[in-house]
Amino acid sequence: MANRARDEFTRKLKSADEAVKAITSGDLVVVPVGTDPKTIEVALCARAPELKDVRLRLHNGLNDVPWYEPELMDHIQPEVWFVVGGYVREKMNERLGDMAIGACTLWTKTLDDGRADLRKPDVLLLETTPPDEQGMCSFGAVRWDKKELAAHAKLVISEVSDSHIRTRGDNAIHVSEIDIFVQREIPPTAFRKTLREEMASKDAALYKAIAGHVAPFIKSRDTILMGAGGTIEPLPMFGIFDGKEDLGWHTERLPRGMMKMMRDRPGLFTGKYKTLDPGKHVLTLLALTEDDADFANMHPQIEMRSVRYVNDIRVIAAQDNLVSILNALTIDLTGQVASEHVGPRPQAGPGGQPEIAIGSVLAKGGRSIMVMPSTARGGKTSRIVPQLELGSVVTVTRAFVDYVVTEYGVARLMGKSARQRAEELIAIAHPDFRGELRAASRKLFWP
Repeated sequence: MANRARDEFTRKLKSADEAVKAITSGDLVVVPVGTDPKTIEVALCARAPELKDVRLRLHNGLNDVPWYEPELMDHIQPEVWFVVGGYVREKMNERLGDMAIGACTLWTKTLDDGRADLRKPDVLLLETTPPDEQGMCSFGAVRWDKKELAAHAKLVISEVSDSHIRTRGDNAIHVSEIDIFVQREIPPTAFRKTLREEMASKDAALYKAIAGHVAPFIKSRDTILMGAGGTIEPLPMFGIFDGKEDLGWHTERLPRGMMKMMRDRPGLFTGKYKTLDPGKHVLTLLALTEDDADFANMHPQIEMRSVRYVNDIRVIAAQDNLVSILNALTIDLTGQVASEHVGPRPQAGPGGQPEIAIGSVLAKGGRSIMVMPSTARGGKTSRIVPQLELGSVVTVTRAFVDYVVTEYGVARLMGKSARQRAEELIAIAHPDFRGELRAASRKLFWP
């Protein structure tokens, strides 16, 4: 790196224990989406007895740092926006933590507007690379709203790792905008299986059937937008893009395995026919496998952009022939989609699902597809239900739900009445539950 950038980086480099001394009682500490600065967080845990009334907003609670243990919660109160990982989900289901609520594109936008009733972050914890020759520190595989949050935080602390990739697009922050650097000493939490292991554990027949119903909705030259979810990620491996060419990406999350597919199948993803950003694959989160990082690093077509651009309803709606593929936990017979809670039990978060579902049906030639297996808990319960369980959160309102896909087929909901929607959804429910769903629909929608 250039001498000036190197000198500034060296001057700001501290131990994790020194860095967390800058966090004081009453602070709002924010850890953005896709960030797991475990070295800093472990040091903050050690300092917790010296603090009180610290709010810790974990935008996706990635790791297993024991924030929810009583001896820590007396000093630091965690709140999670997107529930990820077994430890966090277990503790949230015990109601030991608070939920942060809001659309992913709105918090920093309203902060930009100068809303006096909104609290700005006091401390922002990031992960970045060291600065390059121009003094730029890359955010790596997840851009989200890190740069916008940094602009509003009083103090920015970055955990530094050379293992992060660099990308094109707006995916870096200047060394001058970071107050303290900490060298990574504790590796991030590995709570997910590798893609290979995960695929081996999947019900191949189930995902092949779902993929077979999704594939006809995707045409050559379309633009693809995929959300997060265990049902979504296997679908490309089961052929939803087979026989297509010149597809483009404008997506919240590029699923694992897609970099390899881009490398191995030239002509499949070119982005040439995108309305916006032609020739570029625009995303805010890049999910990598162990084999993808080198290919993804500074890939000429990958543009990492802010979630405020990628998930903006207006931007999505302006992308002709956009196909969104989203994951639902459960859906009621009117078409209300719950993707965050099962009853009062938090399982995930909204991500960008509300904005994506609305934007994609507004796009010229747009299609929005909700996918899910027909059952949960090993076939014991139906994911299609007469009414959502008390405590469930409606992530996408029924007015914007277009197509719903299970392994049993496609329900076409747009423009349908309540009775017609119920019939469409019952037809793609698991056969073991169709009788009780029909009986429930007669009570709900007929005299």
